[in-house]
Amino acid sequence: MPTTAKHDYYELLGVSRKASAKDIRAAFRKLARRYHPDLNPGDKSSEDKFKQLQEAYDVLSDSKKREMYDQYGFYSDNIPAGGPGGGHAEEGPADINFDFGGFDFGGQQGGGSSFKDLFGQFFGGRHGGRAMEPEHEPGGDLEYQIEIDFWDAVRGAVKKLQITRLDTCETCHGTGAVGSPQICPACNGSGSMQQTAGKMRFNVPCNRCGGAGKLRTACRNCGGEGRVRRSESIDVRIPAGVANGGRVRVPGKGNAGTMGAPAGDLYLRVVVRPHEFFERRGNDLYTKVPDRLRGLHGRKDRSTDD
Repeated sequence: MPTTAKHDYYELLGVSRKASAKDIRAAFRKLARRYHPDLNPGDKSSEDKFKQLQEAYDVLSDSKKREMYDQYGFYSDNIPAGGPGGGHAEEGPADINFDFGGFDFGGQQGGGSSFKDLFGQFFGGRHGGRAMEPEHEPGGDLEYQIEIDFWDAVRGAVKKLQITRLDTCETCHGTGAVGSPQICPACNGSGSMQQTAGKMRFNVPCNRCGGAGKLRTACRNCGGEGRVRRSESIDVRIPAGVANGGRVRVPGKGNAGTMGAPAGDLYLRVVVRPHEFFERRGNDLYTKVPDRLRGLHGRKDRSTDD
């Protein structure tokens, strides 16, 4: 949708212009949970703030929209790839339908492009709004350090470890919502709303439901994230022969994914405590003679002289 930004999208989300997609997503989720209308019933300012955040994230989370926004200060889902006037819009679902009925565009004489033709370069003419579906995002990996004895490294061992990770919310089972979806009252379930500018009318995705047509009641236990931070004790198998500084992977014990996406892995960085008499060098084992025993080498025991 064309936008002349009244607010800087980067400032709204509290990120820099060089922020990565991951940083932008994390900032949006944090702020969305804070200002979500379902968690702030009756608070008009929170609802307006949520709409602004949603608009900003819709642009900055998409690499093509973000590039357009950075270059022109606005975006359109159907702008030609080469910029204004730079080719044809790609085929695909559009978010906006313009109704130009009753508007005098005043085409030029002599075959020149009319204002309507110029506008058509930027915006498509089909109905439809894309619903903001919950993201299926794999969980992130975790890394911990574990210290073990020398012989545990040689022979292998099973160790207990206390970790803290994001686990699936037991209340909403990872969906971030509870109960049955309700028809969005803002768009009556259509997923789109009509806006008018003078004699021009166009449809845009509903800001309340994101184009889905239904509202999900956010889970209060996890704030709509679908995950909660939890500590747990796990048994970790240390393989025989692990070296100092080596890494041991524990599949599925990283942070849980969202909406049923797979969990990340847990990686353990192994620190092997040194042994008094033995030292490992690569795959070889060396014996170290303590200083207190070196003086006994070649010396006779006086008790055996007789």
